[in-house]
Amino acid sequence: MVKGSLLVHLRAFGIQKFGQPAWDSVVKGLRPDDQAALGGVLLVAAWQPVGVWNRTLEAFLTTNYAVPETGMRQFAGFVADRDLNSLFRLVLKVGSPEFVVGRTPSLYNRYFQEGRFEPKKLADGHWTATLTVSSHVDVGPGLLSCDSGISAWLSQALELSGVRPTVAHPRCRFRHSPFCQYDMSW
Repeated sequence: MVKGSLLVHLRAFGIQKFGQPAWDSVVKGLRPDDQAALGGVLLVAAWQPVGVWNRTLEAFLTTNYAVPETGMRQFAGFVADRDLNSLFRLVLKVGSPEFVVGRTPSLYNRYFQEGRFEPKKLADGHWTATLTVSSHVDVGPGLLSCDSGISAWLSQALELSGVRPTVAHPRCRFRHSPFCQYDMSW
């Protein structure tokens, strides 16, 4: 399951960047059950099937970007800007990068119901995080979400704590690994 806020943000981002007709065209190209889910009232706090999210995101990004990963990074920044509200921004600004990374499991679970996100400190200013979840499109976040999206979101959150991070995704469950791994340093 995925939080409805991601679908609401994707629609707002798509309309803002490309206009309502472009968004409508993406939705019309989806499966009928996905169209029905997107055509109803999307509540930001409600859980939606993650497959709807994965298929909609992929259709939107591949339709509108020559390099979908570029669009995913832009969208992840858009989400982080909107979801990291004023109080949370204040906490991030006064909190250390370690504080931010230590809270990533609860941040991940704000968006996705399935999966386990586990950060681990390797050294001062160097952490890894492991995401363990099925790579099936109807269970966990899809390739674009777990690769470019989570990496860009982590980078943006760390920047709010006052550092210039480097975030890499060296292992991916869509690329012959049983889990995704994120390497973060600053």
